Amino acid sequence: MRKARVFISCGQRAEREKKIGLEVDRYFRERGFLTYFAEKVHSPEALTDHIFTFLKESEYFVFIDFKRDKISNEDFRGSLFVNQEIGISTFLRIPGIGFIEKGVKREGILDYQIYNAFPFEDGTEIIARLREETKDWDPNSVNELYLMHDPKKVSRNVILNNNPQLLTDWWHIEVINRNKSKHAFSCLAYLTEIKNIDSGTRIDIPSIELVWSGLGDYTVNVGPLP
Repeated sequence: MRKARVFISCGQRAEREKKIGLEVDRYFRERGFLTYFAEKVHSPEALTDHIFTFLKESEYFVFIDFKRDKISNEDFRGSLFVNQEIGISTFLRIPGIGFIEKGVKREGILDYQIYNAFPFEDGTEIIARLREETKDWDPNSVNELYLMHDPKKVSRNVILNNNPQLLTDWWHIEVINRNKSKHAFSCLAYLTEIKNIDSGTRIDIPSIELVWSGLGDYTVNVGPLP
């Protein structure tokens, strides 16, 4: 089973910036997370195919906003690309944390205090802050439903109430919500194809809604993983 993903949005204009980003990447990998160290994109297609896709599939978001263009004696612009990714992650409601280099003016979406954002100077304080602020992030808590089937859990020769002459077999699939804090609401399951594993033969069938055992309903809420 996969681990939780952390999307790292970080400037990469200079070696110092890349080094800090890679240290953050290594920190989360050593804790067992999957990571995506975002790179610049130069077209709407790349934004959709890479950034939006990886953000949508991430459980956590970390941004590091470095100084860019000077706008006054004391203030600097932040990274356009980082702000772009903050906007997308905010829309997707991904939990996260941020770091803003001292001197960067909070403007745009950052002005709304969407994420807890901590100031930094040389970057050495970032890992220590991550240890403190993300200690409850769990690499085993993911936004995913996991399906399991025990071959022993098959009900044979079941009589249907609406057709007592027909005997049926029922295969039971266990569904686990792998997120430890979120409910999965209104879950549906469809059977669209049957495959013979031995021969590889596929049987195309009309889409059939599966019934939740013990409820007799087609939709159910699945609670967080204990």
